[in-house]
Amino acid sequence: MHTRRFGRKLKLPSTVAIKHEILKMMVQDELKAQALAVKAVEVLVAHGRGAAEALIAHIRHDGNNIGLHCCPVKN
Repeated sequence: MHTRRFGRKLKLPSTVAIKHEILKMMVQDELKAQALAVKAVEVLVAHGRGAAEALIAHIRHDGNNIGLHCCPVKN
């Protein structure tokens, strides 16, 4: 990491700030995972196991995208 640019000293983030950002990202990922689990349970209850498995497979393929636009798979 460069500490100077054109002779001027760059301000680097502290270790605490970096750890805080990582912790925030981990919490966001956990919230996304919980939202996906709730969505899968809702689909399971509404449309059955096949639809829930299809939703989970679609999410895994799509990179854990919460903003799903597709319709549930019918049994």
